[in-house]
Amino acid sequence: MTREATKQKRSRTEAVEPAPAAAEATARASAALSVEHLRLTFTRADGTHVKPMDDISFSIERGELLVLLGPSGCGKTTLLRAIAGLAAPDEGTIAIAGRTVFDAATGRARAVPPEKRGVGMIFQSYALWPHLTVAENVAYPLAAAKVPRRDRAERVERALGMAGIAEVAGQLPGRLSGGQQQRVALARALVAESELVLFDEPLSNVDAKVREELRLQLRETQRRVGFTAVYVTHDQVEAMEMADRIAVLDRGRVVQIGPPDQLYRQPASAFVARFIGTANELTATVVAAHGDSVTAELPGGLGRCELPAPATGPLPANGTPVHVIWRPEHTVIDGRVPEPGALVLPGKFILGRYLGAFSEALVELTDGTRVRAATTDQEFPETGRQLRVGVARENLHVFPAEASA
Repeated sequence: MTREATKQKRSRTEAVEPAPAAAEATARASAALSVEHLRLTFTRADGTHVKPMDDISFSIERGELLVLLGPSGCGKTTLLRAIAGLAAPDEGTIAIAGRTVFDAATGRARAVPPEKRGVGMIFQSYALWPHLTVAENVAYPLAAAKVPRRDRAERVERALGMAGIAEVAGQLPGRLSGGQQQRVALARALVAESELVLFDEPLSNVDAKVREELRLQLRETQRRVGFTAVYVTHDQVEAMEMADRIAVLDRGRVVQIGPPDQLYRQPASAFVARFIGTANELTATVVAAHGDSVTAELPGGLGRCELPAPATGPLPANGTPVHVIWRPEHTVIDGRVPEPGALVLPGKFILGRYLGAFSEALVELTDGTRVRAATTDQEFPETGRQLRVGVARENLHVFPAEASA
C-alpha cells in the first residue's frame, strides 16, 4: 500500500474535522436533530465523578435512523433523555428541526419542556396504561394536547394502521403479546405525528424470534412513514440491521460514527473493532517501522511478522505494543492460507460448529490464543490436528495499544 493510499485510508477512518462556523450553522438549520458539545458530570455517593456525556456532537438528517450503540454505562440513555428534555446537560446545545430546545448558556429555566419538543419516545417498558384499551392508549397524548375528538379518532385509526395493530384496537394491553404491546407503543409515538422518535432499547423485553421480526417491522414502518429516529441499543446485531448510521459510544464519547458497513470494515479503534462484530486478536510488539509497514514480534513464540502500519496516527515506535485484529470470515486454514504477505500462524483444531448459513472452526494457536474461522465447509479436521491459519494483509487492522481505550 502506498503512502498516498494510506493517507486516503486514514481520512476515511479518522474523526471528521470541525466545519467552519457558517457551514455548521447551515447544517444545524437543515438537520432533524443537532447536538453540540453536550457535557454532563455527576457525583456518586462515594465521591467519584462520572461523565455520561463528555463533549458529544453529531447531527441527523430528516428521515434518518441513527443507532446509539455501546456497552452499559457508556451514556446512551442519558443522551437520549437529554434530547427528550428529561435530563439537562451542564454544557452544550440541542436543536430539533432547526429550533434550539436547549442551550446551557441560557440556563435550564429557558429550555423547551419535553411536551413541547415535538418528540415521541418509546421506553423499554412500553409504559402502557393497563386499564385503557389499545385505542385509548394511543389517543392519550392527543387527549392531553386537547386535540378535538373527531380529529383524534382519525389520527388514532391512521397510527394503528401504520403499526399494523388495527385489529386489536379494543383490547386491553394485558391481553396482548410483547410484540403487540411494542407496536402499541410505536403507534402512540406516531399518533402525535412527531418527526423525531426516540427508542430506548424497545425490544429488550421480547424473545429472540419476536425481536427479529419486530426489527424488520420497525425499520419498514420508519422508512414508509419517513420519521427521523434515534435508537438506543447495546445489541450490535440489532444496530447493524436497523441503522442508516451507527454512533458507537464509550465512556460518554462518540468514538466513531458512520454506516454499519464502514464501522465493520474500517473500525477507527480497537474498541470499535471488538464491539462491532466478532473479532480475532493478538497483541504484538513493534521491533521496526518502515514506510507503510511495521515488523512486530508476536506473543508466545509465534515469531516475527510484517504488518500494515496503523491506519491513523504516526508510525509506532520500537517497543510499542499494537493490537492486531481481524474477522473470522477472513481467517482461512491449511492449504487455503493466502500467500504472499499473509499473517500465517501455527495451531491446532479444537472444535467446529454448524451455524446454518456457515460453519465456524475454533483453532488454538501455539501461544494459547484461540481464533475463529468462518467457513462454508460441513466437515472439520480431527480434534487436535496441527494446522495453519492465515489472514491476508489487507484484512488486518492494526491499532496502537493506547488507542483501544
